[in-house]
Amino acid sequence: MLEERFSDPKLLALFDRIEVVLDPEIDNLYNEMKEMDLRMHSAVEITLINGNQYDSGIVERKADQWDEVSLERKFRRLASYVLEPDAVDDLVKMIWAFDNVTDIRELTRFFEKYLPG
Repeated sequence: MLEERFSDPKLLALFDRIEVVLDPEIDNLYNEMKEMDLRMHSAVEITLINGNQYDSGIVERKADQWDEVSLERKFRRLASYVLEPDAVDDLVKMIWAFDNVTDIRELTRFFEKYLPG
């Protein structure tokens, strides 16, 4: 979520109606894991003003189901909210070649160039 949206009255009103709780069943799933197996669990319940309720049940997603194409697509979509297309392209190139970055100033120069101030 972009920072400027935090002052949006409609969004603030929505925040007041959201409750985040620890689901004991999901917590037990994590506690029972013998080793990190890259599973992620979540559940969402929505109650509308008219009383209708919707429940996703526990949803499992394996973290290793994200391939490089999916990750890059999601990164580009999210980064495009705060960076121009050329900047997103340059950052993606740098990230994919990050093992070859020998000086952290390469990264800081990127941010100085595209996010001045």
